[in-house]
Amino acid sequence: LTLIVPKFFGAADAHAYTYWGPGPYWHYWETCIYFGALSLLLALLSVRLLRRNRFLVFLVCFALFALLFSLGSNFFLHSAFFYAVPGFASFRNPARMGVFLAFIGSLLSGFSLHALMQGAAAGSEKTVWRKTLLIIAGAAAAFVVLAMLGVLDGVFPFLTQIQSGTMV
Repeated sequence: LTLIVPKFFGAADAHAYTYWGPGPYWHYWETCIYFGALSLLLALLSVRLLRRNRFLVFLVCFALFALLFSLGSNFFLHSAFFYAVPGFASFRNPARMGVFLAFIGSLLSGFSLHALMQGAAAGSEKTVWRKTLLIIAGAAAAFVVLAMLGVLDGVFPFLTQIQSGTMV
């Protein structure tokens, strides 16, 4: 959730510390990864450019690895690397892989923005880009509406807490 809403679990700044999320107090600055809605949308749209640019295949695979590795013990990838790959046992905090994820996300969104600005999608392909953009934006809007209505409270129990309503 912090990919889109950076202060969803609270904030830590010079004036106050309002982190209410899971874990100890230092989890805020160790685990917060922020993309922003537009850059995340553009990064997802870069998947459509994989056939044109083989470098994007590497970036998408590394971004997926960074995301899954940064989940730590919530996904099996970190423990597999921790025990099987030499050197990975010395990484104390797998969430720091989010730095790579944010950097690659900005690169991917840059490729998409470049393709959109250059008009690489011409004719009927432009409508496919628009439809893809509308589908992703519609899915995000539907998720927000369902979360606000309380339909997702069973799936995401932290949405029932009062602090989650102050996502400013």
